Amino acid sequence: MIHVPVACDSCAEAVLLPADQCLEGQGICPTCGGPALVVPGCAYCERDITLFNALAASFRDADISVSEVARVGVELDEQRTSGAVGAAAALLLARLPFLEEPLTPFLANTERLRLGLSMVSLLLNHRFLLRQSGVIATVVPMRAVAGSP
Repeated sequence: MIHVPVACDSCAEAVLLPADQCLEGQGICPTCGGPALVVPGCAYCERDITLFNALAASFRDADISVSEVARVGVELDEQRTSGAVGAAAALLLARLPFLEEPLTPFLANTERLRLGLSMVSLLLNHRFLLRQSGVIATVVPMRAVAGSP
């Protein structure tokens, strides 16, 4: 089954939903029941859900400024575009150490690491847009803003 990333308008969560549950680019957030818009980009298979959720949870709990999100996002895209998967992973782990736990198991597997990097890129873009739109106006963990425990 194909899953697509969605971003909830209500709670700011980024999750994967089955593509057939997203009609006309919109689905229902499993966290809060609010409207969730499909995020353009990659689609993922069912076995990718665990990695995506682990990465999303790491971002949710991270204190990271909008300028750092933008800087790391640009650097990551440059590394990924050049095909330097190992360098991209090293950059992420140095700049965003909260990603070490979810990414470390994939360092020896280039294809899975490439997949994880695409997810991180998507989550960086999501985080940047949330901060730019004022959903997250200050540097605080997303969980606190979204009202989660």
